Amino acid sequence: MSLNSQASLEEQGNSTSLGSLDCSVFSSEEEQGPLLQKVVPSLDCFTINVGGSRFVMSQQTLSCYPDTRLGKLAVVVSAARDVASGLLELCDDANLVENEYFFDRSSQAFHYILNYYQTGRLHVMEQLCALSFLQEIQYWGLDELSIDSCCRDR
Repeated sequence: MSLNSQASLEEQGNSTSLGSLDCSVFSSEEEQGPLLQKVVPSLDCFTINVGGSRFVMSQQTLSCYPDTRLGKLAVVVSAARDVASGLLELCDDANLVENEYFFDRSSQAFHYILNYYQTGRLHVMEQLCALSFLQEIQYWGLDELSIDSCCRDR
């Protein structure tokens, strides 16, 4: 379910929650019907909430970088859904029902981290403090050598 459809459900006043469904949470998705499929987010997408800004990323994209913080998160969440064991070492909080993970970090700097996951290239704008940006990429588990050559000499 996309953020737009999620927002439109909320705008329409549809307050359907998992607890209000007329069927058991232990039954199969086929028995639940299309309503549950609209309410429960797909496990192949993650909502990453950084400093209050929400970003939807695919598990496949995150898994391409298994040594990074978000790559590790994708592995932990997909591995038998036993997320409690190492989850809070990777994020500040989590909403497992919505598949949303919270990070108390700068959303401005995260745009560059997100671009790295999407393109494999890490760029930094002149407006960002170089030291602060280095701290951010270290937090997210990206190597300083990942910074593209055009941005290294700042």
